[in-house]
Amino acid sequence: MTRPLAALALCAALTGCASLPQAASSKETFALCQAVDAVTTYAIVSKGGTELNPLMAGLMKHGWLPFIGFKAALVWMVYHFQPAPNVQTAFNVAACAPIPYNVGNL
Repeated sequence: MTRPLAALALCAALTGCASLPQAASSKETFALCQAVDAVTTYAIVSKGGTELNPLMAGLMKHGWLPFIGFKAALVWMVYHFQPAPNVQTAFNVAACAPIPYNVGNL
């Protein structure tokens, strides 16, 4: 359990935000969590694991490019459309939620 919590703490620290509320509603947090999720998912799948999200698993059937492209498109949309802070916080929670599980299964 220590490794997953450390991964989330590192993600929060890398966003450059001074406080938890700031990190929770930061677009940088979303981008970082998407990147960390992609890297940890790749590591797990490379070791024989599976992607649990059905949408992302479907994209991965066509290779890593659609998987990474979809994540990049999500980050672009967040930066382009600038959701309200409470909506951004919900996006960040969804983006960061898989990281503890992934890190715990590396």
